[in-house]
Amino acid sequence: MLVYLHQYRDTDAKETVRDGEDETTQNTEEYFDKDELGPEGEWERVSFGDRVVQRRSRSFENVSSLSVPTDVEEPRDLPGVTVQIVIDGEQEFVEGAEIIEVTDHNP
Repeated sequence: MLVYLHQYRDTDAKETVRDGEDETTQNTEEYFDKDELGPEGEWERVSFGDRVVQRRSRSFENVSSLSVPTDVEEPRDLPGVTVQIVIDGEQEFVEGAEIIEVTDHNP
C-alpha cells in the first residue's frame, strides 16, 4: 500500500535561527546526526484554531499494515494522532499524523 499523510508539530521559536533566507537548525542532536547540514525544508507553518503549528507531507510505500487509534481525546492540542505503520516487518510510529490517502496497488 501507499500511505500519504500530513504530520503536525508545535512551532518552537527557539528551533531555528534566520540567517538571510536560510534557516539553520539549532538542535545539536539533529545537527550532529546528519550527513548533510542545513534546514529540513519540509515543514510549513499553518493555522490551527487561534495558533500556528508546523505541517509536512509524508508518504510511505510498500506499507503492509496501518493502525490508527480508536480512542482519540477531543479537543486535541494538535491535529492528527499517533499512527503505526509497518513496512517490511519494521514498525514506525508517526506522531501527529493525519491520514490523507491510502492506496492498495494489489487489492
